[in-house]
Amino acid sequence: GDSALQVFQAAGLAFSDGDQWTLSRKRLSCPKEKTTRKKRNVNFQKAINEKLGQYASPTAKRCCQDGVTRLPMMRSCEQRAARVQQPDCQEPFLSCCQFAESLRKKSRDKGQAGLQRALEILQEEDLIDEDDIPVRSFFPENWLWRV
Repeated sequence: GDSALQVFQAAGLAFSDGDQWTLSRKRLSCPKEKTTRKKRNVNFQKAINEKLGQYASPTAKRCCQDGVTRLPMMRSCEQRAARVQQPDCQEPFLSCCQFAESLRKKSRDKGQAGLQRALEILQEEDLIDEDDIPVRSFFPENWLWRV
């Protein structure tokens, strides 16, 4: 759902978050989705798979796969590779990380909004201070019955 209340509504539950109530369901079918997720960039996936195919050993493939995986920490490939403990894993990791970063940069330069938006979201997540998030610990019992 688009919001937490819509998730409960789609499940057929009546729920209140203090300000809003979910509407009761009128029929048994699932609600229609309004928007769909954009397709993944097939060329990016294909290029990554070709790069993975260059390595014969399963260990090197795993290291390469770890290198192409994007992490939320904004570290360079060299910084990430320095943290890899196995010496024979550092070269495939660094090579694949740099390869994936160059592909992402090309995609951003071409103006593909999907990857750019994902990058903006990752940057926004860095701005969130997780210590200031209020956490509820008191949940009084209450019931809503419709008869």
